[in-house]
Amino acid sequence: MIKRKITAIALLALTLAGCHEDQPSPPEARPVRTVTIERRAEGETVSLIGQI
Repeated sequence: MIKRKITAIALLALTLAGCHEDQPSPPEARPVRTVTIERRAEGETVSLIGQI
């Protein structure tokens, strides 16, 4: 009778230990290309047209 209780408790503990949600891994960081723009007093104004 005691063996059955120990077996049942062990089985319950193993079952509950396996019940957890998997954490999704965070998305990998992707490299980004950036451009820094500075305003200068000299030279003439340039206007560029493009599409994104």
